[in-house]
Amino acid sequence: MLVLVLLLLLIGGLLLPPLLSLSMTSLSTGQMYEANTGEVYSADSGLAHALWQIKYGDLASTFTSPSYEIYDFNTEWSYYLSESLNDKNVDISLENVWIPLDIDRPDTPFEIQEARDIIELGKLIVIGSVSGTSTCQINIVFYPDAGEELDIETLGIWLSPGFQYVADSSSFGQPTTQPHAGGQVLLWDFDSTPFIDFPGVDPGTSELRSTITFEFVASQENTAPATVSWVTTSGVSGVSYSWDANSKVYHLTSIAGNTRVESYNIKSEVRKLGSSVSGDYRAIGNSLMLDENWDFGGPKRDTLLAESSATVSDIPSDATVAAAYLYWSGWFDGVDDGSGQIIWEDDCSDMGNWNGAGPHWGPYFGRFRWRYTGGETDRYLVKSSSLDLSGYTGEEVVVSWDQQETGWLEDDDRLYFSLSHDGGNTWSDDIEAFRGNNPPENFSYIIPEEYLTAGFKVRFTGQGFAGTGESCLIDNIVVYVSPIMFRHGCDDFDNWVAGADWNVVSGRYRGHHVGS
Repeated sequence: MLVLVLLLLLIGGLLLPPLLSLSMTSLSTGQMYEANTGEVYSADSGLAHALWQIKYGDLASTFTSPSYEIYDFNTEWSYYLSESLNDKNVDISLENVWIPLDIDRPDTPFEIQEARDIIELGKLIVIGSVSGTSTCQINIVFYPDAGEELDIETLGIWLSPGFQYVADSSSFGQPTTQPHAGGQVLLWDFDSTPFIDFPGVDPGTSELRSTITFEFVASQENTAPATVSWVTTSGVSGVSYSWDANSKVYHLTSIAGNTRVESYNIKSEVRKLGSSVSGDYRAIGNSLMLDENWDFGGPKRDTLLAESSATVSDIPSDATVAAAYLYWSGWFDGVDDGSGQIIWEDDCSDMGNWNGAGPHWGPYFGRFRWRYTGGETDRYLVKSSSLDLSGYTGEEVVVSWDQQETGWLEDDDRLYFSLSHDGGNTWSDDIEAFRGNNPPENFSYIIPEEYLTAGFKVRFTGQGFAGTGESCLIDNIVVYVSPIMFRHGCDDFDNWVAGADWNVVSGRYRGHHVGS
């Protein structure tokens, strides 16, 4: 028995260490698998959070250090989830992806601002879209100024992964193709072809538009590609290129522990432009102003109604209402005393009437632009010659202009103006026209009586606007006499109910207390 017991102890002693080692290895493997699984889930959740921000959130408020810039394709923005997931901190980053193949990516602040101006001013627009189940089209729209002639150098469009161009199916010239960014690029070389020679362009209109179509095939049925199109040009300054900013491509990265998850995503949205959108429309209206005093001062609409109504009843039952707009306008005309007349105006197409054009102030696409570029000189934009307003004493004289901002502004980004009555020797305190984002589109200010002199001048002052893409734009500066709504000679009480204390004395009304 003793021999058998000793033999069993020997065998057990030999087997126990490898069994314990196997158990520890299995335990470590399970813990590692659990940890890695938690990291994968956490990183994937971070990616889902970033996708929600792209689709529904506000990227400018999510990515704040540095501030998010939609036209910056050279910066990586990041943020952390406010709460840990599976005991893991999740770090999320985003990059804007530059798709156009034959256009240099805008990297410097000047290039980023140039890209912003090309898109937001909307002078040259290129948009790709899908028409039908297998047709893609590229729309090029150009709004020329007088004498401008645009030449097209190249045209390109990127098709997202899973879609291919059908050879020889282009409606205008045949492109070359090559793989790019996981998808396929179609590139036309037009070698400085005048845009007026493109199909559908009517040279006699203010909007030159051309559409090029081609066919595609999809790897999966009933799917359509996301597209990014672009064009390079010559002959017109300020629009050497343009691209489809409606389609935005993002590179997302989510990191949890040692796990890194990456994704490329595309968001398509309608760009806010002042031009028309394809579709039917209905226009109705009514007046909120009537002329009830034709005999006094000539034909002018002098009565403002509290309300009026109009009804549209012929919209088809199967139509989709995309938008409804309300537009109201009022005017005065034919006033004998000249009220409402324009004294002086400047359409801001050049700096001929102003001093101060320099590194900060300058002309920009038919407007004046303030953009801080360093240094403290040339902050003022000053009317070069005095305006004689001495003949308008007693009138309500107004100075007004249109204004706009670009970029993501802060509270210290402001536009001021000041007035002078002595040709610019002295100036009033700065008066604030606006600060921060979303200023009123039109600003007007009643000029005080003491400035209605022969030496009237106005001066604009910019403050701030030093961030990437930040600028202030002003346009259509006007000095005018405000229209008179009502006038009465005060030689009778035809328009008044007069008590006993009121009477007419020498063509004026006198109020004199007589005891009751």
